Formats: sequence, C-alpha cells, structure tokens
Amino acid sequence: MANGSRSMFDDHGNQAAIEDLNTYLARLLIPNDVILAIYLVTGLFGNLLVIYVYSFKLKTKRDNRFFIPFLACFDMLACAIGDGFAMSLNILPVMFYGDTLCKTLWFLSEATTISSSLLLLVISLQRYLKVCRPFGVEVTSVWKRTALAVTVVSACLVSSPAVMFYGEIQPYTLANITGVRCGKRDHASDLVFGLFIYNTILLAAAVVCIVTMAVLYGLIARVIYQQFLRHRKSGHKVKKLRDKSKTSDKSNTSVSYGDYEDRVTMRKDCSTASPSTGGQSTISSPTTPETELESQPELDIEGQSEDGFCSSSQNCKEIIKDEKEEKRIKRRSFDVLRDNVDNIRVRLQRERVYSHFRIHRCTYMFMTITLIFVASYLPRLVLMLLESLDPDFWALLSPSQIQVCYFLYRMYLINHVANPFIYGLFDSRFRSKAKRLLCPCLITRRKHSIRHK
Repeated sequence: MANGSRSMFDDHGNQAAIEDLNTYLARLLIPNDVILAIYLVTGLFGNLLVIYVYSFKLKTKRDNRFFIPFLACFDMLACAIGDGFAMSLNILPVMFYGDTLCKTLWFLSEATTISSSLLLLVISLQRYLKVCRPFGVEVTSVWKRTALAVTVVSACLVSSPAVMFYGEIQPYTLANITGVRCGKRDHASDLVFGLFIYNTILLAAAVVCIVTMAVLYGLIARVIYQQFLRHRKSGHKVKKLRDKSKTSDKSNTSVSYGDYEDRVTMRKDCSTASPSTGGQSTISSPTTPETELESQPELDIEGQSEDGFCSSSQNCKEIIKDEKEEKRIKRRSFDVLRDNVDNIRVRLQRERVYSHFRIHRCTYMFMTITLIFVASYLPRLVLMLLESLDPDFWALLSPSQIQVCYFLYRMYLINHVANPFIYGLFDSRFRSKAKRLLCPCLITRRKHSIRHK
C-alpha cells in the first residue's frame, strides 16, 4: 500500500515538473509565437485575397497569371499548416502527445513548402521558354496542368521520408525531466544516419533548384537587357538626327543674322548720307535745282527708295526696330519649340522605360519571389543539416540562441507571406481589384466627388 501511494506521488510530482518545464519553455518562446501569429494572419488573408481576385475578379485569364492562384494556394496551406504546427510545438515543447498527428503535420508542412518551391522552378522554366525561346516549345494548357501535377506528386514523394524520421519522442529527457516531444527520432543509429542522408539530399536538391532558377533567370535577364540596348540605340539614332537638324537650323539662323547685319550697315550708310543730317559726299559736283530734282530718287508711300534704302533716319530706325522685334519673336518661338522637343524626348524615354517594364513585369515579379524564397529557405536547410549532424544541437543552446534559431528555422514562412504583397507591387490590375474589394467606401466617395466637380 505504501509503495503504491509512493508511485502515485512520484507520478504526480513528475507531471507537475513536466508542466512547469513546459510553461517555462512556452513563455521563453512567446516572442517567436507573436511573429508566427503575424505570419499566420497575414499569410492566410493575403493568399485568400490573391486566390479570389485572380480566380473570379480578373475577366481576362492571361498565360502569365496561370500559376499564380495555385502558388497562392500552396502558400496559404503552408502558412496554415506550417505556422499552426510551429505554434503548437512552441506551446507544447515537452507535452506533445500523438505520434500520428506529429507525423501527419510534419509531412504536410514539408509537402506544401516543397510544392511551392518546385512550382517556382516550373514558373522560371515557363518564363524562359516564353522570353528566350518564343518560337520553340509551345507552353500549352496541357503542358501547364501536367507540370502542376508533377509538382504536387514530386513534393509528396520527397516529403514522404519525413514520416520515418520524425514523430513522437517518448521519453524525452530535458533538465532531468522526462516528457513527450514531437521531433526527429534519434533513438536508433540507423535513424540518425538516415536523417543525415535525407537532409543532405534535401539540401543538395535545394541547391540544384536554386542554381537552375538562377541560370534561367540570368538568361532571361540577358535577353531583356539586349532588348533594352536595342531600344536605347534606336533612341540614340533619333537623337543624332534631331541634333543634325538643330545644327542646320542654327547655321540657317546665323546666315540670316549675317544678312540682317549687312542690311543694317547699308541703312546706316544711307542715313548718314541723307539730307536731314546735312552730310555730303567727299566728291561733289555742282548741281542746279533742276538737276537736283532729276537726281532725287522717287519715294514710295513707306518712305523707301526704289533700291530699298531708307530716305530718312527716322524711317531707318523704325524699320530696324521692327526687324529686331521680328527676329526676337522668331528666336523666342524657336526656343519654345526646342524646349517642347526636349520635353517630348524626355517623355518618350519615360514611356519607353515604362513600356519595357510593363512588358516584362511578370518576369520581374517572379524574379523577386524567387529571391525572397532563396533568402528565407536557406537558413532552415542549414539548421536541419546541423541538427542531423549533432543529436544534442538544440539541447546545448542557450535561451537566447534558441529564440534566434527558432526564428531562422521558421523564416521560410516569410516566402509564403510576402508573395501577395509582391503581386500587389507588380500587378496593377490585381492592385486595383484588391483596392475595390478592401476599400469600397473610398472608391464610392471618389466617384461621387468626381461627378460633382
């Protein structure tokens, strides 16, 4: 009787110690839980919005947008399963019961993440065929559906070994306290070695996938850059032709200015020799009034002679003033025209850059998604390799190191959360539809204000 009561007391004491240890570890991981909660809410809402808009609100189904709803579906499942599973591991670090549940959640978490990664590889291949090989293999709807099915099947096959290497760990001893944990199974040497091989294969496959996508997008970037150079060369040719026309215009204006100066000097000579100034020529011959009348040129109504010279200094000054004003007006109109041509040239260059970005914006969008995927998924692969090399990797970490490593281990979720924001940044149609769905009151007010203006 005494032995039975002592065993019950020991079990009760061990259970209390497990609960205290679980509470301590759960409180230690509260900052990580807050980050995971932000991932969960943002990822679910954003990817649901992407699925709804691309599936039901966009009337024209373009070839560039075919994989986006499926990628958003994988991202949503990865956020829901992976994020929820990670939060349950943080809340129940040494009290996670259920071997089947642990295996299922681990498998689904791996499968959804790998599906999203492989689909990015398929998208990069599609973009390569569309940009670099437009007259080669035709990307039909059958090709895309087949690639989608191969992606899902391959992800499930790659994730299936996780069922053998991960599960319920009982007993799990930490700080001389025995509990139950969901994680990698290391009670047998075969499992430890197999997990190391599995994680090494995953890391090698991820590196091959990343290198392949980098090569494909590098070739795409080269083709896009060559197209941009061709557009810029054509712009330079147009600019040279306009510069030549400018120089010819300047030479014509300089010639006209020279003619104008000659005419002015001739008028000055005429004015100095006019009777009003009293000036006479150095060689004069005696004249009579009759001969003066005969030699005096006959004036027209504008005060000019038959040869086009001025008859008086006042008329010469007025004519010179009028011609100066006329030249000033022509020069001003020429400057205005030149400024307008420069403005048009700048606007055409901007429109050329905008049209270039508009044509290749889907490529730039998927490039950005791939870069974020690489930056967020590599830390998880490195940590998985380290934990397979050292069975006591997590037990030897300090509390602050555990928080940092847990953040890096779950940082792959950023890839699934950030994709809706990238769609909104690059796809203007998705952005406008999302604004109408999220802010219908603002759209209605704007339309109402426009009508009353």
